[in-house]
Amino acid sequence: MKRIIILVMAILLAFGVNTNILANSSENLSDETIKNIAIEFTESSLSDFSDYNSDYLIDENATQLKEFLKDKRALKIIKEEKLGRRLNLIDLEIKDVRFEELGDNCGVILKVAVNFLDGDVKSSLEYFNAIVINKITGKVIAASTNDLTAGTLLNNQTLNSAEDLISFSNYDSKNLMLKSYKEDCSYNFDESVKKFEAYVEEINNEELNSDKKEKLVLRRSNYRSFSSSDRQAMRTYQDRWFNGFNPDYANFEGYGGDCTNYASQVLYSGCRTMYARSGSGIAGSNYWFYRSSNDRSSSWTGVNELRSFLLNNTTKGPSGNISSTFGALESGDIIQLGSGGNYYHSIVVYKQGGDPYVTAHTSSYSGYYSSRYGGSSNSKIHIDGYYY
Repeated sequence: MKRIIILVMAILLAFGVNTNILANSSENLSDETIKNIAIEFTESSLSDFSDYNSDYLIDENATQLKEFLKDKRALKIIKEEKLGRRLNLIDLEIKDVRFEELGDNCGVILKVAVNFLDGDVKSSLEYFNAIVINKITGKVIAASTNDLTAGTLLNNQTLNSAEDLISFSNYDSKNLMLKSYKEDCSYNFDESVKKFEAYVEEINNEELNSDKKEKLVLRRSNYRSFSSSDRQAMRTYQDRWFNGFNPDYANFEGYGGDCTNYASQVLYSGCRTMYARSGSGIAGSNYWFYRSSNDRSSSWTGVNELRSFLLNNTTKGPSGNISSTFGALESGDIIQLGSGGNYYHSIVVYKQGGDPYVTAHTSSYSGYYSSRYGGSSNSKIHIDGYYY
């Protein structure tokens, strides 16, 4: 038994965890120690890419958090089996760490960037982990994340910024799992699995470009279909800006999200045509333009407003139609998450395929649609070209 205790202490020291945690000290842990605990938990138990877990760091009463981690690991295995691809981490970077005092506890928000192989395809994701740690025991008592697998369990979490992801003042003291501002973190594991399996069945049954054979969309004479060079321009723009912000445009991450602002930028790189009004200020979804954060159309930055513009525009700028299949989508086309007229996230197709390679802002992502968004309710918009 003595040898086992010594071994455990050595492991804790190797991972940078203060072994004073094991003692019932009444002194608060330092911010540096709390940060190291949060990072270890991020790189192990909360990670999609680690076979090692640090569940010993979790408070014994955090039953909902433990259940969430168990379901997250099980769902990752299911996703890999259904897609026939394994996730392998290339590198992980903690880009930012912030603290919030919560009495006897400390809230820690970590901005995490990962590069990984999804099968043999290089992919990237930025996401947030929010973790509550007791300042005396060093135990994790609550946590939330919007990483790959958590996004499949909790579809609404995928796009959240740190501010949207979590309200530290609203974590559940009984179940000890963090809640978002918008809705709680409840989910149905079996339902999430069914939705993901239905998505995989859908893409497996698709015929590439079947939609283009089904529909003939009549356009006016001042309409130009996207050329191969236009599509390439939109791919080039995504390569440059999927994980950054073009200084020619405002960043709307703190103002409802930057996903549609980014999608509009990609579209504009292909068509180079806006539909602007003569006045200044915020115009409605009948227009599509950007001059500044306070002089633009709502359709440039709003998910539902962009949708309305694309599907109804016959005047100037890009125009599209609903697609029933993923395989019909091409570079620059838009996938929107949501249903029933209420859409909350815009995703841009980078490369055509039954399981398309996509990019998005809020949170920044580049990879297969299935790995980040598979199982989410969606609407697919194929953008044929633009009016000039």
